[in-house]
Amino acid sequence: MDYIKSATMIFGKIRNRVKEEKLKLRLTKKEVQQYIAGKEGEELVSKVLKDSFPEMILLDDVYMDVSDLWYEVNGYVPTMQIDHILISNHVIYVIETKKYPREAEVSGSSFSQTWTYKDSSIRHSSRYNADRQNQKHVENLKKLCEFENIPIISIVCLVNMNSENIHVNTLYGRYVFMIEELPIMIEAIEKKYSRNNVDKLFAKEKIQTKNIKSFDIEVEHIIYVKLLKRKVRELRKGKRKRRKKSK
Repeated sequence: MDYIKSATMIFGKIRNRVKEEKLKLRLTKKEVQQYIAGKEGEELVSKVLKDSFPEMILLDDVYMDVSDLWYEVNGYVPTMQIDHILISNHVIYVIETKKYPREAEVSGSSFSQTWTYKDSSIRHSSRYNADRQNQKHVENLKKLCEFENIPIISIVCLVNMNSENIHVNTLYGRYVFMIEELPIMIEAIEKKYSRNNVDKLFAKEKIQTKNIKSFDIEVEHIIYVKLLKRKVRELRKGKRKRRKKSK
């Protein structure tokens, strides 16, 4: 798929929205590059899942309205985007894909707000904690689709990295590993939950009824996330100011 063309269309639409609505959001070339890399990573993971588990049901790039669980920002309705949902006879896998440069290094834990990140061009920076982000996807999916009795497994799949550069401590039942490990790890999890039964078609239908994916929804989702991040930064900045004044 031509992700460069897709990115051009999507970010062009976002720029028009930002200008029309005077949202004061800054769009960078780096964000466009990260979008393209992310989509390429998702395509690779999707292929591995389809080739390795043809008997399972795979749903890619799922968008859901989470306005009952979160709040609006500047009139934009909160949405959740899940890279991959894999449905087996035993569990549902919610998979978040991250494609970083080959030499990149990440460290952190399930608890940390962000992960420490560095590569050949960036000595030290932070990235949103993908494990924590994906666990929120798991929790929201359970609530939206009423999957209380179905085990849902959180997996963060890191594409294009060296295994020795991944230093992430996860909680029990959460997984962070490389794309090369994906088939083996899922097979191991399947054995662990072999006594559990999931109606795959029923689960697929429940998810699809909530899937609102479209071009406009993807545009609005990206804007919403940027607005939310800005709001969080403003709140943190306000807290730091109040702390200084109280001292």
